[in-house]
Order: sequence, then C-alpha cells, then structure tokens
Amino acid sequence: MLRVGVIMYETSNSKGQELVAQRMVREFNRLGHDAYLVTSAYNDWEPAISEDEIVRRGGYAHTFDEKLGIPVLRVGSEVASWPPRRVLFRNFVGVLTQIVADLRLNVLITHSTLWNGPEDVAKFVVWNRQLAGQGANIPPILFCHMSHFQEASDERYTIEERTFRDTWNRISLGEIMRQADYVIVTTPLEKEQMKKLGAFEDKFIFLPGGIDDEIFEGRESDSFKRRLGFPDSAKLVTFLGTVEERKNVLSVVEVAKASQNEDVHFMIAGKMEGEYADKVRAAAEGLRNLTLLGEITDEEKANLIDETFVNITMSRSEALGIAQLEFMYRGVPVITSGVGGQSWLVRNDVNGVVLSGPDDVRGASAAITFLLENSKSRKKLSKGALRSASQATLSNLIAGLSRKLLAKLPKEPGITALQEAKEKLVEARVKGSKKVAVTTKRIIISSAKEGKSIISIPYAEIARISKLERRSRLYLLTGLLASACIFLAEVLAPAQLAAMLDPLTSIPAIGTSALLAICSRIAAPLIPFCVAAAVFFAKVKDGYVIHYGKGQRVFLEREFGRALKIANSLTENRLFPGGMEALETI
Repeated sequence: MLRVGVIMYETSNSKGQELVAQRMVREFNRLGHDAYLVTSAYNDWEPAISEDEIVRRGGYAHTFDEKLGIPVLRVGSEVASWPPRRVLFRNFVGVLTQIVADLRLNVLITHSTLWNGPEDVAKFVVWNRQLAGQGANIPPILFCHMSHFQEASDERYTIEERTFRDTWNRISLGEIMRQADYVIVTTPLEKEQMKKLGAFEDKFIFLPGGIDDEIFEGRESDSFKRRLGFPDSAKLVTFLGTVEERKNVLSVVEVAKASQNEDVHFMIAGKMEGEYADKVRAAAEGLRNLTLLGEITDEEKANLIDETFVNITMSRSEALGIAQLEFMYRGVPVITSGVGGQSWLVRNDVNGVVLSGPDDVRGASAAITFLLENSKSRKKLSKGALRSASQATLSNLIAGLSRKLLAKLPKEPGITALQEAKEKLVEARVKGSKKVAVTTKRIIISSAKEGKSIISIPYAEIARISKLERRSRLYLLTGLLASACIFLAEVLAPAQLAAMLDPLTSIPAIGTSALLAICSRIAAPLIPFCVAAAVFFAKVKDGYVIHYGKGQRVFLEREFGRALKIANSLTENRLFPGGMEALETI
C-alpha cells in the first residue's frame, strides 16, 4: 500500500495547481491508499489556522478538512515577500522528518515551482538515500515532482521576476529533476522543457490534467438560466477560473462588449480579489449580457458546465488548463488563446477554436458567431472535445500513477537493497545510546534513540581493531596530593592541631556532637581524594577501537566485544592483529 504525502504551498477552492494536488489526495484515498495533503497555514492567501496552533501541536496540525474532503497536515509557514504569489514553509526538513516518521510515508509528491517545498523534499530524500546506503534501517521513499511548468514570458512578468524564475529553474528545478524518481508532466511540451533541465526519459509520467468526474455524478440540477431569468434558448459563453491578470479576463469582457447577439450571455465564474478583479468589475459594469458569478461550489460548477454553449479562455499563460478539460469532458468546445499547454490540449477545428493570441478579441467574437450559425460544426467540436478528455479523469490517471509507484518501491535503496545484495543481519546489540549491528558485509554503528547518527564500516575498509584500557591515574595522584596538602596544613598549624586533639585527653567526657566534629575535621582532608577516585572510575575507557578508512577511528565499549568477535569470524582478513587469541577475553 502507498502512504503518500502530496505537498503544495496552500489550499484553494479555485486555483488549478492547488486543485490538482487536493484531488490527487482524494483519489489516492479512494483507491485504498493512505494519502495526506501537506500544506501551509493558508487557504487562498488567507490564514486557515493560527501559527500558535501549529506550534502547540508539535510542528504540524493534522486535521480532516470537511470542505476539501481530505486529510490535511498544515505546517509552519509565511507568505513570501519574494518571489510573489508564493508561501514558504519554515523548518520543513525537520518537520518533514517528523511527518514521515509519524505517518510512515513512502511517497512524496511536490507541486509547483519557485518555493522551498520541492527543494527541501529533494534534500530530505537524498539524505535518506545516503543513510540507507550506509546501512540505516530506513524504508525507501519515492520522490515525484509536478511542476505545472510555465515559461517566464515577457508579457506577464517584469524583468526582475522573469530573471529570478529563470535562475530558480536552472539552479533549483534542475537539481530537483535530477533527484526525482519520477517527473510528472501535463503535456509533451512540458516534458521537453524538463528534459532541458536534466530529467531523463525514463523518469516521466504523463498526467494530463485531472478531471474530478465525481462532481458530475449524483447532483441536483439547478439551472443557472432559470435562476438568472434567462430563456432556455440562451447560449452561455463561460469563463471559469480565478479572475487574475494571467487569465486575461478583461479580454473576455471586451468580447462580451463586441457581441451583438441577444441570445448570447457571458458568464464569468471564479474568485475575484485584488486590483485586477476590481478592473474587471469596472469594465463589466452596465453590460446586460455579462454576469459576474464570483466563486461557485463544485455542484454549481458542474451545473454551469452542462449548460454552457462554449467555454472561453484568453489566458496569457497556462500549464495545461484544468477548467478546459472539465468543459471538454462534458462535450463543450473551447475557444482559447492557445498559449502554453493549451496549444497541445485544444486542437483547432478538432475539439475547439484556437485564436491568434490572448488579445484576439475579434477572432473570439467571430468564433462564437460561427458556432451559433453552424450547429453541425459545433456538434463536431463537441464530439472531439469529449473524445479528447474521456481518459483524463483523475481516477484513471491516479490509478495508473499508483501502479507505477508500487512497481518502483521495491527497487529503492534501503532494506530491499540489502536483501537484493544478500546482506543479512547476524548480530545486533544495544548499550546506552549506542546500537551496533553486524551484517555479513559490514559493521553498522548508530544512535539507539534516533537512528540517524550512523557509521557504516565495510569489513574491507577496516585496518585493525585494537583493545583499549585507559585508566588515567593522574586523577588519583591529583586527589591524593590535594588531600595531603590539606592534612599537612592542619599538622603545620600547632594551635589548630592542639585544639583538634585536646578532647582526646578526656575521652570519657566527649559528647556525641564533639565526636562528630572531630571526625569531620579528620575526614575533611580526604574529600579531594574521594572526588578524584570517583572521576577516575567514571573516566575509565575499557573497550575496542576500530581503525578504518584513512586514519578514521571509532570506539566501542567492552559490552560490544561479542559483536566484534562475530564480525572477525565473518571476514577472511583477521580484524585483530593477534587473531582469535586476542579476543579470548571477550
């Protein structure tokens, strides 16, 4: 069974990348695996939980989000001052170590770019692979990354942000491509871009989108047309997505302004916040053929899609376009600017209409008019859209991804790697905070509590093992000298000595308190010697030193002698200079 952590910088009710991550978790769980969304304290840039609550819960808050319908782990985080539109996780390697241990995760899937989540996961996974390679008993962890990659275009980004994105892609994303077990891509175009960054052919998993087909099942039909007082003959031209500058919704408003057909009504559905949304509201004011719906529920979305005549998007950049896939899945043709992944998803005159660019308002108006006047062409595009999207349901895609992950897991470094190499554990012993394991190939020394501080020493690298008995008599000598000095000081002070011995001349008259005082005066000089003796016995080192590598050494207490004796018998080269005789005292 897979135990999956899907990692995304925030949750959302409408944004594409966030929705894919959330739906992934839901589908993995539907398939019988255990999956969790690891995310920040934010939902659509608004705090969903307080940082104090996360700290109080020990580093992450494990909840079941009723609205999303999935288990969510929220970690300490902050909205980044740079780069824009990102949330950064705090102390994520440490928190992830705790999460993986608590939930026994064996798959980590990171989403998006330009934030520290994928970077820290790559570090964590490489670290664990190295520990496993050194003999640590660490279960294998698969690392997958899904970039939702978009080119840093001149039209959308300032030169500062564009050059920063290019820098992050070359340095951080390039390393992530090399370390990931699988690179999940949405289009062949993205695949070619990931190849340029260092990903190999055998790493790619094709996952074009992620239609949540469940939202179209078992719902009550609630007609938007009737709700808004439109006749049944009204043709809805719908934009669905977050109202932001990248989506270029102002061009959709311009298309509505240019429309002369009274039967056509434009619908803009999606979260509206910020300065750009205000511009859209101002531009749409007074237009009788356009309705700003704002954010809608999944059930409302499904009903709106089924009532739509044609979907329109005039985005300036798109990794793929989940909303377009959802319309196509219900047989609704798409009019698109054709940027990014849209150029692969929507094929002109096959399943939609591809415009000459994001600002082609005239072309969009002409396309709507053409489809209104040519029902056969609209029916042809409808069939093509349905055919194109029929296999893009997330249930199908995640089922395929699950099979690949399950097939890959046994081949990862760790316990199975030891089994494949026919390396067997022969002896294991724990003393205090130290654990020593002897296998057929090496000696492994680790922390008994944490399991992270590990030294793995192959027998071939061991030069020798020597006995060590270190009992520093300097402590005893120092204590003895200190005691002697104190005693002599008493002897050399006649008045004090006489006062100390005077009661002895009349022993019968000595009381209990006087006797105790005399004893304490006599015992005082012995205190330094007693302390020195205690330190002497505490500092005794009795055991063995393993000399290995290039002048490296490690000490093992005497209690690990049996393990070393077994190790000595497992190698042709005797580890002790004196042979087996040197171990007779073990």
